[in-house]
Amino acid sequence: MVAKLLTSALLLASLQAGMQSAPVTAGGESTRDDPRGSFLEIVVGAVGGIRAPLTRERLLIGYDWNRREFRAVALVNQASTGVEVSVTALTPEEFAALMDGMLERGLGSLPLEDPAGGADIYGCGTTLAFRHRGVAWENQVPGGCVRSPSTLQPTQEQVQTFNELVASARKAASSSTARPGSLLDAFSIPTLRSVAEARRFVLAAEALADDPRGDLLDLNRPSLPARKRSIIERLDSSRAAARAAAHGELETGPVFFPWRWDQPGAISTLGWVAPIGRAEPAGCVVIYPDRPAELSLSPLPPGASEAQQHRADVARAHVDLTEAERDLVRAGWVLPVSSEAAALAAWGPPAAQRGDEWHYERDGRLVTVQITRARDGLVPAD
Repeated sequence: MVAKLLTSALLLASLQAGMQSAPVTAGGESTRDDPRGSFLEIVVGAVGGIRAPLTRERLLIGYDWNRREFRAVALVNQASTGVEVSVTALTPEEFAALMDGMLERGLGSLPLEDPAGGADIYGCGTTLAFRHRGVAWENQVPGGCVRSPSTLQPTQEQVQTFNELVASARKAASSSTARPGSLLDAFSIPTLRSVAEARRFVLAAEALADDPRGDLLDLNRPSLPARKRSIIERLDSSRAAARAAAHGELETGPVFFPWRWDQPGAISTLGWVAPIGRAEPAGCVVIYPDRPAELSLSPLPPGASEAQQHRADVARAHVDLTEAERDLVRAGWVLPVSSEAAALAAWGPPAAQRGDEWHYERDGRLVTVQITRARDGLVPAD
């Protein structure tokens, strides 16, 4: 979901476009424990076999940097109605209580399968990824036919603890304050697994907090250059060595962000085939260990502001669209099955049309959108 156009040439070009310093430097205990760098992700139905896994539910809990709030986003794959999305806003106190409670109940000490992803040792086809207060924990399950017996197994009490922790997170997302959301909300919480990468990202996002140019960037979809592994790391691929390497990554370096109106990438875990978005790196924040961060921003693409304003105007004018649909329109997102208003607002008239099938050419790909005359255009493709 995150763009991988992270070459040194791009970094040099973006820095040459013009820099501005922000008073943020790496390090510091407040950054290390900043809850905005924490996240929790649960995927139910993650085990695969001959066929790919059919994800039944995905839950994301963390900080939305664009809206500046903690939130829980639940995506449930309903057989009859497709993917239903709900969003629950959390207070900082509610989020801290949930995440601290996970640690207090022993999540960090639960065993992980070895080798990674070789077996579903908790027996429920569910994965849980957690990062909070310097602790990173993530179990994996087989996504295909390959199985490897795990050298570590949980006790019955530990299995029960795992199930209780999953239930606690799901309860937080099923609050009476939950509201309908859109698939765009699936991209509203960054899910960087590495503790060190998360710290660098928090510093970069904070550097943009008081800069008006930060409003042009999607802070929820950061791209961090991959660090080349050392020879020792490549020789020793054990879980312990991999975890140690992740925690030891440099907390300085560049963080790239796309334009806020660029489409996110395709969602495959829930069976959607959404058009691939550009997500081109538009802004770059470089974090240094001993001096302020530096921000560079690429020039706006021709017509970008006008197109964004047009989508906002159409979304506002179409009272038949739900608020979730308006979010999609404003971001230029079109689903495989979409309302006519949403398709016209996001992409304009089709290049070709056959009945209710509208054909577009996007990024060198031919994309077909099925126009539905129903009010709700959030029905997934079969």
